[in-house]
Amino acid sequence: MLVEAVVVGAVSFRVWRLLAVDTITARFRERVIDTAPDWVTTGWYCAWCLGTWITISVGVTAYAAGLTDSTPWLVVPAAATTTGLLSHFGQTG
Repeated sequence: MLVEAVVVGAVSFRVWRLLAVDTITARFRERVIDTAPDWVTTGWYCAWCLGTWITISVGVTAYAAGLTDSTPWLVVPAAATTTGLLSHFGQTG
């Protein structure tokens, strides 16, 4: 389960970073941020906020596809923590 949580967390971190930080998605991000309500804008850059939703999506998808054996109820919280920590310690925007 530990390896699954770290892998799901790393994948989730990469997706979060792609959406919230990387320049390749800057146009998309600007359009979303310009038209979104304040609560979306606030959560968009937060790896603990948006990252959790991404982690839920990745964890449940991995489980449904048979890529993980552990239940998402165990993997997702650990992976969300991994995502948040990676963003906190590894973010260079």
